[in-house]
Amino acid sequence: MPTGDTHDYLRLFHTSDLHLGYGGESVSAAQSKLGQIVSAAIQAECIILIVAGDMFDNNRVSMDLVRSACDLLGGSRLHVIVLPGNHDCLVEDSVYRKIDLVDGSDLHILTEPDGERVFLNEEPVGVEIWGRPVIQHQASFHPVAGAPRRSPALISIGVAHGQFVNDQDEGHAWSGLASPILASEVAALDYDYLALGHWDHSANVSCGTTVAWYSGAPSQHFGCPSGLVVSVALGRTTIVQSCPLPAG
Repeated sequence: MPTGDTHDYLRLFHTSDLHLGYGGESVSAAQSKLGQIVSAAIQAECIILIVAGDMFDNNRVSMDLVRSACDLLGGSRLHVIVLPGNHDCLVEDSVYRKIDLVDGSDLHILTEPDGERVFLNEEPVGVEIWGRPVIQHQASFHPVAGAPRRSPALISIGVAHGQFVNDQDEGHAWSGLASPILASEVAALDYDYLALGHWDHSANVSCGTTVAWYSGAPSQHFGCPSGLVVSVALGRTTIVQSCPLPAG
């Protein structure tokens, strides 16, 4: 957990690439996996949970599994932000288009094609969270290009799913990669934190003043944590620390 004087920081939990339903995973197994993530976030005293893409393995997983996952998140006592990724992309038959969220649910799925903002009123300062869902995983789709400018009076969080590339490296051939997230685009955001998904491993890809991380897939196979605990405050350094998977 973050150390030092962080009592005035807002704490969020960042995870991604859960791939619920992979290989015919049962509803109960998916519930158990997702429940561990929620428990880890609550134990870390987070108030926001971000799933940065690929919560589901594909758009053919059973609707029982989808409803079960959404019910769990909606009743978690956390503000939950879910971004469709490339595996569970927001196509016409997306699982996210087939569910109706219960009124009053704290689960918010980012479904606006051009991106959308969610505003949360939290003490001591408000939070804005912006993200653009994956609809077509292709080279012409840039997840963070043209993102709105931050609000100076709010903590600004971005969410994106795609492949980070250093476009300032002349020797890096990135043209043609699907869903590219360019280093220059990340630097231009000037957000307090950018929560990324798509990579199996955890990685710091911060650029300019924007602190940006891939959480990695929460898997003992990949040696990744269950997620990242992120502490943010206006005018303060963002603190990012890993939260290990529960034993067993």
